[in-house]
Amino acid sequence: REMSAAEALQQEIKQQGEAVKALKAEKKPKDDPELLAAVARLNELKEKLAEMSKPVETNPFVKQRPELDDIAKRRFFYRPAFDIYGGCAGFYTYGPPGAALKANIISLWRRHFVIEENLLEIEDPTIMPHDVLKTSGHVDRFNDFMVKDSKQDDKFFRADKLLEEELDKRLKVPTISEAERTQYTKDLTAADSFSREELGGKLREYGVKAPETGNDLTEPYEFNLMFPTPIGPSGLLQGYLRPETAQGIFLNYKFCAEQNSDRMPFG
Repeated sequence: REMSAAEALQQEIKQQGEAVKALKAEKKPKDDPELLAAVARLNELKEKLAEMSKPVETNPFVKQRPELDDIAKRRFFYRPAFDIYGGCAGFYTYGPPGAALKANIISLWRRHFVIEENLLEIEDPTIMPHDVLKTSGHVDRFNDFMVKDSKQDDKFFRADKLLEEELDKRLKVPTISEAERTQYTKDLTAADSFSREELGGKLREYGVKAPETGNDLTEPYEFNLMFPTPIGPSGLLQGYLRPETAQGIFLNYKFCAEQNSDRMPFG
């Protein structure tokens, strides 16, 4: 097998280290030009390996994210919703420039994907009754495994995403062995299909901690991603905010076909 760049550099560092040892064994003075040059070369190689071993920054704009968020909020492109009452994670209000920008993006999207492609556009209710989503499997299977920061109960994370981020970081280290690379790649591919027990075991195996705090994580637990809501004044009919748009397409397929002169209503 051909050596990787990191392995070749490690070999060169080893050889240079032996050269420095040999010069020191000759009792050369510390200010000897040959010894100084050899030590400088060794340090240069070590710095090069350290730089090569740093995880690669996948998104060059990550460091600029705080400044971008700050200016977007100050100019009211968007702000956390209900901010004066403490806000609620995941909810945002678009200000005048943000709302206009969003409308323009949607208009451009419609012209490209709906009008130019001659698609059939429908608009379905955002709330669907329990029976629809029970039949589709969403009630039973539309779940993610979550973990919490063991010392800060208000910090939640998707367990599979934390595992994927850790494995991505490890795979970017050029000095890992082929066996490690194979195992990391295998676990990365299977991360979203692990059972709760398997996922918890992998998080412990790789020593995954809570982002920002570095605290231990709780065991994974199931979290249903749909928002339940009662329908009607009696509250007896269970509904959910629809988790995806596809159900409306499936439910109305027959009517779209009829409206389309019995032709397949596909783009």
